[in-house]
Amino acid sequence: MQKYFRCILLLILFSACKGGKELSKISQKQIVMLRPNPLEMHGGQVRGQLQIKLPAEMQKKMLSYEAQVIFNAQNFTGEILQVSLEKNILQKDTSFAFWYSPQIEYGEILLKAKIRQKKGKTYETPYFTIGRGIITTASLFQHSPEPPLHFYPFETENLLQQGISIFFDANSSHLSEIEKRKLQSVQEPVRVIGFFSPEGKENQNFKLAQKRAEAVKAFLSARKVPVYIQLLSFEEWKKCLQSLLDENLQKQIEPLASIQPIVEVLEKNENQSIYAPMRVVKIVPEKEEKIAPNDTLSWLNKWQNQAEQSPNALVHHQIGTWYAQMFFKNKSQEYFQKAGNHLQTAINLGAKGETYYNYALLLRKQNKIQKSDSLLKIASQKNFTDTTLVQWLNEWQGLQKVKEAISVKDSRYQEALRFFQKSGKNPQSIFNQGLIYLLTYQYDKASQLFEQIQDFSLALYARAIVGMRKGNEQECLEWLAKSFQKDKKLKNKAQKDMEFWQVRENAIMK
Repeated sequence: MQKYFRCILLLILFSACKGGKELSKISQKQIVMLRPNPLEMHGGQVRGQLQIKLPAEMQKKMLSYEAQVIFNAQNFTGEILQVSLEKNILQKDTSFAFWYSPQIEYGEILLKAKIRQKKGKTYETPYFTIGRGIITTASLFQHSPEPPLHFYPFETENLLQQGISIFFDANSSHLSEIEKRKLQSVQEPVRVIGFFSPEGKENQNFKLAQKRAEAVKAFLSARKVPVYIQLLSFEEWKKCLQSLLDENLQKQIEPLASIQPIVEVLEKNENQSIYAPMRVVKIVPEKEEKIAPNDTLSWLNKWQNQAEQSPNALVHHQIGTWYAQMFFKNKSQEYFQKAGNHLQTAINLGAKGETYYNYALLLRKQNKIQKSDSLLKIASQKNFTDTTLVQWLNEWQGLQKVKEAISVKDSRYQEALRFFQKSGKNPQSIFNQGLIYLLTYQYDKASQLFEQIQDFSLALYARAIVGMRKGNEQECLEWLAKSFQKDKKLKNKAQKDMEFWQVRENAIMK
């Protein structure tokens, strides 16, 4: 009896081994195709397709087929996907996507299958390689350094830089509708200076000039614009006279030796229209030359005083920006809160793009990237006076498009290219344009751009990629050697980079 049971056990084991060997041979005939191969990262993700074809013999043996696909690197192992095929289904195409860190470029794509047989037994294949590594060239896009916080200068590039002239009728301080429309553009703190024409008594003229200045101040103050009235003496008025005369008036009374003859000519001239340019209030920027540029507390105190008198978007922008600068220096949460409150108030009052940028930069220092990006997105739609910020925001928008691209055919790469082309001539911008051409197989255009920035080590590295992709190993190695001379850290990167798999054993890479 004991011999009988021993024979049955041996027969079972023999059958199991025979079944396992059979399935092992059959499973070796399965076809697994990974596309693209090697896989390529775009926008922080890796996307691809897996096709599995099982041999016809498998249909007779299996009840189900399950495959597990993993990415296996030196210090990382992660599952990519699982694929299941039920009985009578011998082929399956599956798309997949997973987030990926470019720090682990070197590794293998492995597949292991589990086959459940009709007799209830299960056979597992060992892991076998279906792809090597992941190309991460799309992770090379470069950020330019963030521009510093933007403080509005008092002499901005607008009408205030030359001064705005608000004209009045003779012997009148009434502000007409035409002149009110001129004042709509005034937002920065200003000085207003009332002038008068020489007819009439001097003391009455000075009173009239003050009334005109006060009429302008009342209109601007109602719009929350800080206004300071500057009164002139008669001597100061004479000195300013010539700047108030337009070109045609000057031609009528030339040649003139001094200010006093001008007054005499005007007093004797019967053509009253010649007085019109003098019945004016001049609006000029409020100067801040008395405070040293780095005297943070004095500037802050000055703007806080102005906020009490005439709070507007500009005043809150400046206060918030000074607090932000103080926060950058000592990381005080009190300064962070005050900076954020004032910048948000400025935004609520209709601030320009610079305020959104400053607030976004403040939030970035606290690693609040999502909210910062939201503000930068709004800022990119606003008006700016600082062209450096406009260029940086174009680059930022290009990088956002790059992050969204999912393949080399994605139209967002072309959108990004247009933004990079508007972001100035700095090395990062030129490199980013070249990298888009490289990723989209336009190698000649890429090389032309990289050639412009040969002092930029990554441009040399990228030219090595172009050489490798074009099948020119010698050119690739020459550019790699030059890039290593510029930046020794690039050698370690190249050793793990799937772009250079075929030349990894070359002496240059050692």
